[in-house]
Amino acid sequence: MKTAAVGLLLVLLVFLVVLSSVVEVSLEYGEGRLNLGVSALWGLVRRCLAMGRKEEGAGEQVKEAGLLRPVLVEGWRFHGTGLYLLKKTRLEKLDVDLSVGLGRADLTARSVGSLWAVTGFMAAALSHMVAPGSARPRLRVTPCFGKQHFALAVRGRVKVRICYLVAAGWRAWRTGRNTKGSGLSLHKFSVPGNIKPCRKPPATNKTR
Repeated sequence: MKTAAVGLLLVLLVFLVVLSSVVEVSLEYGEGRLNLGVSALWGLVRRCLAMGRKEEGAGEQVKEAGLLRPVLVEGWRFHGTGLYLLKKTRLEKLDVDLSVGLGRADLTARSVGSLWAVTGFMAAALSHMVAPGSARPRLRVTPCFGKQHFALAVRGRVKVRICYLVAAGWRAWRTGRNTKGSGLSLHKFSVPGNIKPCRKPPATNKTR
């Protein structure tokens, strides 16, 4: 009897430790390629996915809209869950680099000024939505005069505890049940075929 009680306490302790552990997600995007790395359980579990544009040959098409369409149509119902998860997420790093050129110098200058205003507002709003103590997003908009050009590079890293992920999943499931429709209709999602594991995960700092 005592052995069973001790075993049950150990299982409960391990369960609580796992729930309190941190999941770290790193993201790198540039030149049309996205690398997403996930690390959990103090680095014991690691996963990396890479998605980028591939050459379209005869009869080949990259069907990226197949995944975005149901997200945009049904995702608005879960905005409350998303805001809850953002408040529990610690932003460790977010660097956004934009370079824009519209050919004419005056149009380029106006577009850069507008982008500074929009991205600055979004960064300030994001800083108030994430967990306290998060890093401030760093933005840079570079004008490219004399040519038409647009490039975006994003590097970010966030941390969130597993217990908050479980709670967010439970809230999303309840939202799907209490609203009309089929809730989280996973069968409607078609994952693009150009997603594959990457050989080396993006560099991440050790979980504190």
